[in-house]
Amino acid sequence: MVIKIDHKKCIGAEKCGKCLEICPMTVFMNVPCDKHKYIKSLISNKRVNKRDHGKKPYMYEIVPYFQDVCNGCGLCEKNCPTRCIKFIN
Repeated sequence: MVIKIDHKKCIGAEKCGKCLEICPMTVFMNVPCDKHKYIKSLISNKRVNKRDHGKKPYMYEIVPYFQDVCNGCGLCEKNCPTRCIKFIN
């Protein structure tokens, strides 16, 4: 089983972080994002909304870093408000 996160939907740990809080196995980590993704988000400005004008886009993203310890309980998938977490066999 593999955990996939749709980073286009994920709003990050600053605004959510439910998966970080709810996972009993501590599978997820908030890590610095790839430099190219960060530059692309600066250019497209997709992750910056109007009320955050002047702030930088997210420089971190949530990743299932410790997938090997996942027990498959599905709490992360069920509790994600943006439905960006999926289990793939």
